[in-house]
Amino acid sequence: MSTPAAILPVQFRIIANPYPHTIPDPEFNLLIATVARRLAAQIHADHNSLGDGQFGFLKRPSLGLCLMNPTLPRYTPARHAVMALIAIGDEGESYLVNGAGKAITHWEQGENCGVGAYADIHCLPDGSFVYGHSAEVNRTIAGASAASEQQDRALALRAASEFNSFTADARKKWQEAHPQHKWFCNDNEPRVLFTEVASWLHGVAA
Repeated sequence: MSTPAAILPVQFRIIANPYPHTIPDPEFNLLIATVARRLAAQIHADHNSLGDGQFGFLKRPSLGLCLMNPTLPRYTPARHAVMALIAIGDEGESYLVNGAGKAITHWEQGENCGVGAYADIHCLPDGSFVYGHSAEVNRTIAGASAASEQQDRALALRAASEFNSFTADARKKWQEAHPQHKWFCNDNEPRVLFTEVASWLHGVAA
């Protein structure tokens, strides 16, 4: 999906919506689009040294970013844990592979990909990205690329933080609209696993 933002072109694709009951697809699309547009505006400001810049001069007005699904357990294969991809600017798509490499390495290794790149290099398989850094905010992992390593990390931190904040706001609205629900589900039903485990009181099925 494409959207204009602060002069910079923005493309994004949602691979998986973790919250189809509480944040339906159209709303989740808008949430990711908002994260992308705000990031694009920030990149535009920093690249052009405008007054609302935050991360210092950015050498190119582009970014490739990968967001991982924070609802999944870390033993989930990385290919099944990618939540959204964002490409900002004319070169964003070409840097997306770097951002994906950072986010996936963080997912698989359990820490900022820069640790593997610069300290635990023996942990990285062939084909890994040789540069850092990635970011994690309350279990939401993001990898970004196109600026300096520290700027990439700062932009990834912003994207993950805003995703978490916008998601929390959306789910609060859902709760306000469903005051009698005790489960995050339109049918007010628990996950199947919860029900199965509770049934084990009377014996676990073979």
